[in-house]
Order: sequence, then structure tokens, then C-alpha cells
Amino acid sequence: MRKLYFIIPIILASIFLFFYLSERKVIHQRTEEANAKQQAEIQAKIKKDKEDRDRARAIAVAQSEARAAEREKKRIEEDAQKAQMQSARDALADALQERERAYKQKLKLTEDRSAGDAQLRRAREQIKLQHAQLDYIKNSVKEVTAKKSIYEQSYGKLEAAERIAAANEAARLAAASPKK
Repeated sequence: MRKLYFIIPIILASIFLFFYLSERKVIHQRTEEANAKQQAEIQAKIKKDKEDRDRARAIAVAQSEARAAEREKKRIEEDAQKAQMQSARDALADALQERERAYKQKLKLTEDRSAGDAQLRRAREQIKLQHAQLDYIKNSVKEVTAKKSIYEQSYGKLEAAERIAAANEAARLAAASPKK
């Protein structure tokens, strides 16, 4: 029986070895099929991941371009608003300068008018004064003319009186000379 203990395990081991060797190809084939299937799944997963990444990248690029376009649009709008505001500020500054210039011109014209009114008053006063002087001169001319004629008459009378006095003196001298 001791041999039996030794032979039975050898027989069982040989049967196991026989079945193992016959199934080894099938197991190996199954393992390779499983590995190939697993590799195919991995490849499919990698391919799907790559496609998903490409799709996500395309979406991200499109979104990035959309955001860039939106930023550019906003920048253009802001530039337009800034330009509009700057032109409004410039127009306001121009209007204020025009208003200031008009105000200064008004003040200058007011001063010029005041100066002109003062000159007009002085001119009118001068005219009145000249009219008064002219009236005085006319009156003086009339008086002088009247006095001239009085003086001329007086001078004529004086000359006549001097002639008479000279004639009287000559007659008195002539009357006084024959007596001697």
C-alpha cells in the first residue's frame, strides 16, 4: 500500500498534467483573447478619450474665440463710447469757451458802450459849450459891431471936434497973430 500512496499521486498528477496541458492552450487562448479584448477596450477608451479631448478642445477654442470676439466687440463699443464722450467733452469745452468769449465780448462791448456814451456826453457838452460860445461870439460881434459904429461915430465926432478945435485954434492963432 505504500506503493499505492506513491503511485496514486503520480497518476493523479499525470492526469492533472494531461488535462492541464490540453487546457493550457485554451486557457492561454482565453487569456490572450481577454488581453486582446482588454487592449481593444483600452484602445477604444483611449480613442474615445482622444475624441472627447479633441471635441472639448474644439469647443474650448470656439468658446475662446467667442469670448475674444465678445471682448473685441466690447472694446470697440467702449472705444466708441470713449470717443463719443471725448467728442461731447470737446463740444462742451468749445461751447464753454465760446460762451466765455461771448461774455468777454459782451463786457468789452458794454465797456465800449459806456466809454462811447461818456464820449457822446462829453461831445454833446462840447457842442453845447461851442453853441454857447458861438452865441456869445455872435452876441459879442453884434455888440462889437454896435460899439464899433458907436466908436466910429464917436471917432467921427472926435475928428470933427478936433478939426473944429484945430480950425478954432488956427483961427485963434490967426486972430492972435494979426494983432501983434
